Amino acid sequence: MSGEPAGVAGPAPEVTGAERDVVVACLVSDEPATYNVPVHVRFEKPVDPARLRDAVAAVLVASPTLRRTYVRDGRRIRRGPAATPVVDLLRIAPADLDTVARARRVRVLDPVLVRAAVCEVASGTGPPQVWLHLNAHHALVDGIGLVHVLRAVLDTYRTGTLVVPDEPCAPEGSDRTVRPVRPSPAALPGPRVDADVDERSAQAFLAALAALRVPGTGVGVVRRDLTVPGTPTYASTLAALVPALGLWCDIDVVVVSSGLAGRTPADARAVGSFVRLEPLALDLDAWVDLGPREVLAGVGRLAATLALRSVAPAPPPRRGLVRRAEVGVVLDYKRESLVPQTLDASLGAHLVEDGTYVDCKYDLHVSVHQTGAGQQLTLTGRDLPVSVLGRLADLYLQQLRLGALRALPATGPLARRHDPDRPAVPVPA
Repeated sequence: MSGEPAGVAGPAPEVTGAERDVVVACLVSDEPATYNVPVHVRFEKPVDPARLRDAVAAVLVASPTLRRTYVRDGRRIRRGPAATPVVDLLRIAPADLDTVARARRVRVLDPVLVRAAVCEVASGTGPPQVWLHLNAHHALVDGIGLVHVLRAVLDTYRTGTLVVPDEPCAPEGSDRTVRPVRPSPAALPGPRVDADVDERSAQAFLAALAALRVPGTGVGVVRRDLTVPGTPTYASTLAALVPALGLWCDIDVVVVSSGLAGRTPADARAVGSFVRLEPLALDLDAWVDLGPREVLAGVGRLAATLALRSVAPAPPPRRGLVRRAEVGVVLDYKRESLVPQTLDASLGAHLVEDGTYVDCKYDLHVSVHQTGAGQQLTLTGRDLPVSVLGRLADLYLQQLRLGALRALPATGPLARRHDPDRPAVPVPA
């Protein structure tokens, strides 16, 4: 599709559909860089930095989608003039990688929506290591599309011949959305699920989470490699995370937003579309009286409806715009990840998640990358100390191993609702 405005006599046509959804969602939030896709690529083998810089610039300029911009015309969103992304070549110390990433955050109305830098990172006495930082706005490219862009860059670098990436977005006029499926209470016989989050429940959870914060701490990141019996599923992951959050915050209602993309043939058609996450209020009061199998069965049915609902662009709000920051926690579940960590074995090119990035819409970002029976849990939150996030990681592992709410605290809202005739499973030291 063309990134140029249509015609020169008048303004470009108004943006509609899923493309408009993502731009409007960005404008709703007053936080910067809400929907970016920032990554680092680390090269373990020798790479010519100048040649790599030229390859990145050539690929970005050759893609109309990656040159696209947006302008706001009153209540209308239109395409702006095509931009020429700038790719910097930098010599930096290892500690400066985070600074490079932060300096290249992008807002949806910025004049350029893709920013990149090839960095020569000092490595003591040896030659510098080469890193590529690329930050593309989610309005242009999603995580899967970003892999196409990076592979085109590496192919261009190796061959010396321009390789244009596969178009990250669907051709105009194509149908790549799935109608939303609204989960009803009947679909989950145990836990109560509200498609429209109860305001008091949401505020109580957000207040409990805020009590864990230490202002001025900065961004906390905790990563844990987990091995658990059997092979975890999306249902068991969500069934472990929700009670862990309840125990962590000492509250019995948890507000979580979860999205799935490309997991089933039905929602795979929507990969490339923007995924708008909708909040769910999960009341743990109902979970306490259920067995682990009942919880998993109910959450499994919920997961099926979420998979369809989350990939469908939501209709515009009828009564103004609502800040997405009221969601609370987002769960990013990657089973046998669609985004490969190794991009090019011949160059030793590996994708590295940008640990400095926090999605400003959410108070806490939980990412679970699963391969077989193993999981890598990544918890990210602003003003949440590593020690506090570590406690949540321990609670999640405990719930995943023992089953939802099999181990309860002696006090707190969940303990008051626990059946004393059914003792909890003791927590291993």
